[in-house]
Amino acid sequence: MTRAAIVDTGFLVAYLDPSEQHHVWAVAQAERLAPPLLTCEAVIAEACFLLQDRTGSTDRVLKLLLSGALVISYSARR
Repeated sequence: MTRAAIVDTGFLVAYLDPSEQHHVWAVAQAERLAPPLLTCEAVIAEACFLLQDRTGSTDRVLKLLLSGALVISYSARR
């Protein structure tokens, strides 16, 4: 297992949506990374937007946050 990583929207969408082209890769990478995965508010908002029509995927983003597996660790604000 490696250190925690900063994740972007593309990674989250691929990780949470089995129909995404890079889903298998994203799952494999997530297994190698030490939790929590680090991100920002904009990534959460964009991932929820992109996943909103995919059954349960928006809820899964929020569950990752609530469980502490995904942490908002930085902000675009100064």
